[in-house]
Amino acid sequence: MTKHNFFVNFLKKVNLAINSLLEKKLNKLNFIFKKKKILNSIRSNRVFGALATLIFLFFSYLSIPYFYNSDNLTDNIKNQLSRKLNINLSLPNNYHYNLFPKPNFTFQDIKLLNQDNKLASIEDMKIYISFSKLFSLKKIQIKSIILNKVNFDLDKSNYNFFTEFLNNDFSNLDFQVNDSNIFYRNIKNDVLFINKINHLKYYFDFKDKKNILLANNSIFNLPYNVEIKDYTNEKEIFHKVNFDFLKLQV
Repeated sequence: MTKHNFFVNFLKKVNLAINSLLEKKLNKLNFIFKKKKILNSIRSNRVFGALATLIFLFFSYLSIPYFYNSDNLTDNIKNQLSRKLNINLSLPNNYHYNLFPKPNFTFQDIKLLNQDNKLASIEDMKIYISFSKLFSLKKIQIKSIILNKVNFDLDKSNYNFFTEFLNNDFSNLDFQVNDSNIFYRNIKNDVLFINKINHLKYYFDFKDKKNILLANNSIFNLPYNVEIKDYTNEKEIFHKVNFDFLKLQV
């Protein structure tokens, strides 16, 4: 009986020792897991904080144009357009700056002027600018121009305006016109016919090194497409007109 009690007591002590050892190991593991959880939480918070800071700085950078001087901005844009596209615009000092989809300035009620008089009235113009160099108003760069609802007045003195416009440098910017009209007038200033511009675009083909004009138009409610290519090196201009409804190409 004594031996039996001794053996039972020995097993109890061994069991207690094992339980104590396991408890210590488990406490260590819990501490390690808690530590890892805390470290992961800290890392996650740091990543989130860094990301939030970057987003804040990015939008703060894009918001810099809100603080531009309006007079200086309009002068800068007019000078750039005059230098790059040889056009003279009458711009108002009030405009809207938008961050999306890309940084752009929206002007309304603009006039496009030639040497003699008004060439076109523009209801809405968007000037898209480069993301770079926003810190300096003097260094902002125009990347794209979109004119909406324009009424062009053409006569014998400026009838070739759209072809001559190809002589400009479109390698660094695009020029588009949407939902607009061309009024062709005779010497008495009477309207002969109206050409509807659905979409018109000037751009530079870097592969063939030439300026291209693509236009989707309609006249007398008859749709047609125009493609004009300016081969500056050969000093030639190629015109192509598609009348899809007639299956005719000129």
